[in-house]
Amino acid sequence: MIKFVKEILDVFAKHGLFEEGVTLIGSWCFQLYQKHYNVDPFPHPANFCLHKLLISRRRKNPAKAEKDLQQALLTGDKVNSRDLKKVYGALPKTWQKDIAQILDHAAQKLPLLEQIILKLRITLQNA
Repeated sequence: MIKFVKEILDVFAKHGLFEEGVTLIGSWCFQLYQKHYNVDPFPHPANFCLHKLLISRRRKNPAKAEKDLQQALLTGDKVNSRDLKKVYGALPKTWQKDIAQILDHAAQKLPLLEQIILKLRITLQNA
Protein backbone atom coordinates (compact mmCIF):
# COMPACT_ATOMS: atom_id res chain seq x y z
CA MET A 1 0.00 0.00 0.00
CA ILE A 2 2.81 2.43 0.88
CA LYS A 3 4.47 1.89 -2.50
CA PHE A 4 1.17 2.51 -4.29
CA VAL A 5 0.55 5.82 -2.50
CA LYS A 6 4.15 6.92 -3.03
CA GLU A 7 3.81 6.26 -6.78
CA ILE A 8 0.65 8.36 -6.95
CA LEU A 9 2.27 11.24 -5.08
CA ASP A 10 5.35 11.01 -7.34
CA VAL A 11 3.15 11.46 -10.41
CA PHE A 12 1.40 14.46 -8.85
CA ALA A 13 4.72 16.05 -7.86
CA LYS A 14 6.36 15.33 -11.24
CA HIS A 15 3.58 17.05 -13.14
CA GLY A 16 3.15 19.99 -10.74
CA LEU A 17 -0.45 19.07 -10.02
CA PHE A 18 -0.30 20.24 -6.40
CA GLU A 19 0.24 23.77 -7.72
CA GLU A 20 -2.77 23.32 -10.02
CA GLY A 21 -5.10 22.82 -7.07
CA VAL A 22 -4.86 19.07 -6.65
CA THR A 23 -5.19 18.10 -3.02
CA LEU A 24 -5.59 14.97 -0.99
CA ILE A 25 -8.98 14.37 0.57
CA GLY A 26 -9.70 11.85 3.29
CA SER A 27 -8.17 8.48 2.60
CA TRP A 28 -7.41 8.11 -1.11
CA CYS A 29 -9.82 10.42 -2.91
CA PHE A 30 -8.14 12.93 -5.23
CA GLN A 31 -10.12 15.95 -6.33
CA LEU A 32 -8.66 17.20 -9.61
CA TYR A 33 -8.80 20.87 -10.47
CA GLN A 34 -11.07 21.93 -7.65
CA LYS A 35 -11.62 25.29 -9.25
CA HIS A 36 -13.90 23.62 -11.83
CA TYR A 37 -16.24 22.24 -9.17
CA ASN A 38 -18.74 24.09 -7.03
CA VAL A 39 -17.17 23.09 -3.70
CA ASP A 40 -15.22 24.78 -0.95
CA PRO A 41 -11.43 24.66 -1.36
CA PHE A 42 -9.67 21.74 0.24
CA PRO A 43 -6.59 21.97 2.44
CA HIS A 44 -3.20 22.51 0.89
CA PRO A 45 -1.01 19.38 1.08
CA ALA A 46 1.30 21.06 3.66
CA ASN A 47 -1.71 21.68 5.92
CA PHE A 48 -2.95 18.15 5.28
CA CYS A 49 0.43 16.67 6.21
CA LEU A 50 0.80 18.51 9.51
CA HIS A 51 -2.86 17.97 10.40
CA LYS A 52 -2.54 14.22 9.84
CA LEU A 53 0.59 14.11 12.01
CA LEU A 54 -1.24 15.78 14.88
CA ILE A 55 -4.38 13.68 14.45
CA SER A 56 -2.42 10.43 14.34
CA ARG A 57 -1.53 10.82 18.00
CA ARG A 58 -5.15 11.36 19.05
CA ARG A 59 -6.60 8.32 17.31
CA LYS A 60 -7.82 5.57 19.61
CA ASN A 61 -7.76 2.98 16.83
CA PRO A 62 -4.10 2.00 16.20
CA ALA A 63 -4.77 1.07 12.56
CA LYS A 64 -6.27 4.51 11.84
CA ALA A 65 -3.41 6.21 13.69
CA GLU A 66 -0.86 4.37 11.56
CA LYS A 67 -2.80 5.18 8.38
CA ASP A 68 -2.84 8.89 9.30
CA LEU A 69 0.87 8.78 10.02
CA GLN A 70 1.61 7.09 6.68
CA GLN A 71 -0.52 9.62 4.79
CA ALA A 72 1.19 12.51 6.53
CA LEU A 73 4.67 11.22 5.82
CA LEU A 74 4.06 10.34 2.18
CA THR A 75 2.36 13.66 1.53
CA GLY A 76 5.05 15.59 3.40
CA ASP A 77 7.69 13.95 1.24
CA LYS A 78 6.14 15.52 -1.88
CA VAL A 79 5.19 18.95 -0.54
CA ASN A 80 7.38 21.96 -1.23
CA SER A 81 9.62 22.43 1.82
CA ARG A 82 8.95 26.20 1.87
CA ASP A 83 5.23 25.52 2.21
CA LEU A 84 5.82 23.06 5.05
CA LYS A 85 8.11 25.49 6.87
CA LYS A 86 5.62 28.33 6.49
CA VAL A 87 2.68 26.34 7.87
CA TYR A 88 4.76 24.74 10.63
CA GLY A 89 6.17 28.12 11.69
CA ALA A 90 2.66 29.50 12.08
CA LEU A 91 1.58 26.70 14.42
CA PRO A 92 1.51 27.18 18.20
CA LYS A 93 4.78 26.11 19.87
CA THR A 94 2.98 23.28 21.69
CA TRP A 95 1.82 21.83 18.38
CA GLN A 96 5.32 22.15 16.96
CA LYS A 97 6.65 20.18 19.94
CA ASP A 98 3.93 17.56 19.46
CA ILE A 99 4.88 17.15 15.80
CA ALA A 100 8.56 16.77 16.73
CA GLN A 101 7.68 14.06 19.25
CA ILE A 102 5.43 12.28 16.77
CA LEU A 103 8.24 12.22 14.21
CA ASP A 104 10.68 10.96 16.86
CA HIS A 105 8.41 7.97 17.49
CA ALA A 106 7.39 7.46 13.86
CA ALA A 107 10.63 5.72 12.87
CA GLN A 108 9.90 2.97 15.39
CA LYS A 109 6.41 2.41 14.00
CA LEU A 110 7.32 2.76 10.31
CA PRO A 111 10.98 1.80 9.81
CA LEU A 112 10.56 1.57 6.02
CA LEU A 113 9.80 5.30 5.96
CA GLU A 114 12.83 6.28 8.04
CA GLN A 115 14.44 8.36 5.27
CA ILE A 116 11.21 10.29 4.67
CA ILE A 117 10.87 10.87 8.43
CA LEU A 118 14.43 12.17 8.66
CA LYS A 119 13.92 14.50 5.68
CA LEU A 120 10.71 15.87 7.20
CA ARG A 121 12.35 16.37 10.61
CA ILE A 122 15.24 18.30 9.06
CA THR A 123 12.86 20.45 7.01
CA LEU A 124 10.79 21.36 10.06
CA GLN A 125 13.82 21.96 12.29
CA ASN A 126 14.94 24.62 9.83
CA ALA A 127 11.56 26.38 9.87
